[in-house]
Amino acid sequence: MSLAPVVAPIDIHVERIYGGRGKAMDPDNLVGGVKPVLDGLVRAGIIPDDNPDQIRLYVSQVKGEGMAVRITIIGRQKEAA
Repeated sequence: MSLAPVVAPIDIHVERIYGGRGKAMDPDNLVGGVKPVLDGLVRAGIIPDDNPDQIRLYVSQVKGEGMAVRITIIGRQKEAA
C-alpha cells in the first residue's frame, strides 16, 4: 500500500490500545514512545517534518482488545500571520 505525502501543517493523533494483561503506560513513557513513530513517518515520506512548527501532536491510550497503535493524520489550514 502506498500513502500520499501529507502537506503541513498537520495534527497527528497517536493512540495506544492495550488489552489483555497489558497496562496503561506512565504519561512520560507514553509520549516518549511516540518518537520512533514520528521519525518513521518522516523517513517514509508521509509527513514532511516533525518539528513543532509543522505538527501538533496528541497522544492517548485506551484499554481495548489486543495491542495496537492507531495513527490519525489530519491536515489543517495554515494560521494567518
